[in-house]
Amino acid sequence: MFARRLNMSRRALKDLADAFEYIAEENPVAADAFITDLTDHVERMAGLGLIGTSRGAVPGLRCFVYRERCIYFFVTETELNVARVLHGRRTISASTFTESDTD
Repeated sequence: MFARRLNMSRRALKDLADAFEYIAEENPVAADAFITDLTDHVERMAGLGLIGTSRGAVPGLRCFVYRERCIYFFVTETELNVARVLHGRRTISASTFTESDTD
């Protein structure tokens, strides 16, 4: 099996930056470790087969939960496109995702 190319949407990158800022308010070292760990995990996901759970909010959207974060993505034969990285308690709907998240 080969690794898919990993693409992160601008909003997914902002989600990670927001998570970092929130955690860093209490513990900057933990924030850095969390983001590094989460990013490493997403990179490993790109090498796996069809992973995650299908989410009906947006056609083709899949989700994988890791460390209380829901990683929302689209997968093709050659790419894993991360649309959003949101806290698991957040309610999502189609409006949570913009057209640029789904490209």
